[in-house]
Amino acid sequence: MMKRALVASLVIFVASSAVAMPPFGGACGGSGSQSLQQQLDLNEEQAASLQTIMEERFQSRLLMHKRHHDEMEQHRAETRERLAALLSETQIEQLEAYRLWHERAGRPGGRR
Repeated sequence: MMKRALVASLVIFVASSAVAMPPFGGACGGSGSQSLQQQLDLNEEQAASLQTIMEERFQSRLLMHKRHHDEMEQHRAETRERLAALLSETQIEQLEAYRLWHERAGRPGGRR
């Protein structure tokens, strides 16, 4: 009985791991592409085109993430400039300490 439960758990674990894997075995390629080619009944040309499209999609998502990161950095720099024009250095340090304290405490005054 214990062996059956262990085997059943192992089968569920392996099956759930397989379902969680991306279709090309990673971001851009891998052994999963052959099984996907068989599942979708693709010829070689279709499989190559699909893999190229998926790789380009992955690259575009990386670019979108980078753009978002760059925009956030630009916004932070502009905010620092505005604060510097408004507050003294001591006040800016106090504001930062306040923000960090709230952030660590999980309170609304700080970022999460």
